[in-house]
Amino acid sequence: GDKSHGYNVLDENIHVPLIVRPPQAGRGAEPTGTRLAPIVGLVDLYPTFLDYAGVTPPEIQGRSLRPLIEGRSGWAVRPVVSQASSGDFGIRGDRDKVIQRYAENRYVWYDLAADPGEMNPLPFEQVPASRREEADALRAALRAYTTRWSEMGAPTETATDPATLEALKSLGYVVDDNH
Repeated sequence: GDKSHGYNVLDENIHVPLIVRPPQAGRGAEPTGTRLAPIVGLVDLYPTFLDYAGVTPPEIQGRSLRPLIEGRSGWAVRPVVSQASSGDFGIRGDRDKVIQRYAENRYVWYDLAADPGEMNPLPFEQVPASRREEADALRAALRAYTTRWSEMGAPTETATDPATLEALKSLGYVVDDNH
């Protein structure tokens, strides 16, 4: 029901389908229509592209999705972190999500199996005992991530070439101060 994007870390804003046709499928190959359920992050795309290109990726956060795409064993789901322009951070596992609400300086928890629409956030203190271990692990991972994030410091400002600036304006990502 959100009419914008980027302001929160709910799945309606961050859950995006990824459609892949591996190079070995070849031109004109019939799509298999295989649907995979594990969550992955955008950080996994770069190493995936490099893997299919036969290039060893540098030391980076993401990991190649190739084993998952090709149905190899050993793929382990790991939590995925998201950030919103509101300052909120979220971390999502298979069933649980923890959100750090920046403006309220608190954490909330969702049981995505019972509440897939993320309509009923629970204060972190009310996480049921049966889900506490997973919720605590996600919150600890999110705290570690946000600590690293804050230690990186503010980004430095760089000049943007006029063509890129115009493209960003046309997409609504940059607002002209004159209007």
